[in-house]
Amino acid sequence: MLIDKKEGLSALLSTFLLTILLTLASCEAGDGQKVEGRKEIVLASRLWSTPRERQIIIDSVLGPFEKENGVRVHLQTVDEEELLSATIGEDGEGDAGFDVLISYISMVERWRGTELFLDLEPRQKLWEGRSFMDIRSTVKRYRREEAEGTYFLPLAMDSYLLCVNKKALPYLPKGYDIDDLTWSELGHWLKVIAAARGEGKFGFSAATQSMLIYQLGGIILSYGGGFPDISSPAALDAWEALLSFRDGISPRISDYESMVAPMVEGKEWISLVHNARAGAIYQSNPEQFILSPPPKGPAGRGAIVGMSLVGVRKDAQNIDLAVALVEYMTQPAINLHINLGIGGFVPPIREAFDLLEAQKQPAIEHSMRVLSEGVLDYIPPDFSEWATVKLIVERAFFKILFEDGYVNKEYLGEAQKKIEDFRKKR
Repeated sequence: MLIDKKEGLSALLSTFLLTILLTLASCEAGDGQKVEGRKEIVLASRLWSTPRERQIIIDSVLGPFEKENGVRVHLQTVDEEELLSATIGEDGEGDAGFDVLISYISMVERWRGTELFLDLEPRQKLWEGRSFMDIRSTVKRYRREEAEGTYFLPLAMDSYLLCVNKKALPYLPKGYDIDDLTWSELGHWLKVIAAARGEGKFGFSAATQSMLIYQLGGIILSYGGGFPDISSPAALDAWEALLSFRDGISPRISDYESMVAPMVEGKEWISLVHNARAGAIYQSNPEQFILSPPPKGPAGRGAIVGMSLVGVRKDAQNIDLAVALVEYMTQPAINLHINLGIGGFVPPIREAFDLLEAQKQPAIEHSMRVLSEGVLDYIPPDFSEWATVKLIVERAFFKILFEDGYVNKEYLGEAQKKIEDFRKKR
């Protein structure tokens, strides 16, 4: 701002004081507002979408890094599909303006295709002494197609767990082991509860566009099917198992986007739930809840799992600080704190997991068992319109269990064809 030298000293002092006040106000601006003249990093993340998770990360993870490095980190929680579209643009020249990205496992290859990310391999000394786990190698259909180099590092892993309110224990049939249930045994237990209580107490997130496709997918994997698969012979066996205990399912499942409140409030007693939410339920009252791996079927313990990875854009505005942020988030103690703080994600760094020895963290311990021993799959990268695929599966679930009441092979076959229509042609 230019000051006319002919103006008096009073005007000059007033302007100076106003400038100071505006500067102080901007420095105290909320998350997401940029501050002129200050080093900044924009961190775009698919994780930490709830206000609670977001505040934990801002206060206890990003805050100390900002203070130590004299930088402002702007955390943006994003829809990754929308972010990718904005970054590429319709003409191939878009830009979404971020420096560091936390991406979902099936999106990483698509981001690699943009050639926007920094190869971290030449800086590998920064990660010496850290053993990263990559669940992609355990999934049969996974084929590593990226060029040589390391562009994304694992940051967090997740799975599904069985969460049980101890109110359900008096109804557990003799000889059943909660840590080693089969789906058939769970079904029997649910029917016993429903008969005694007058309604099903097994809840899960079955609201539109919630988690149903992943919970159902894990069951089908347990019977030898694939993902997303609803019509193979193995999938038909899984449907038969589900039909056998539909009376044990809560009548409220279509209302649930999250199972945290229904479980904490005691509306439902048993749930198949994402491990971070399972951790939140358990932490609300450790004396009231039990966590265990999901039940198993003839093919093993199936689970749709996830992994989030972090990468740096090679055109980041402060590239050394951006790399430093990735190094910081993958330090074993910090990585463990990140994963514990948001309920029970699994640290993908062996040294971070080893720090759990002195702590009782059943959400992480049981999830690691699933990730180590389970029959795993994750959202495939070769589908367009994944939201529509979810709707097809959701519709099939409610039709088979609560309308038809039998395994309608013809309907499931047609629904599978619709799903395959959204598979991208290579």
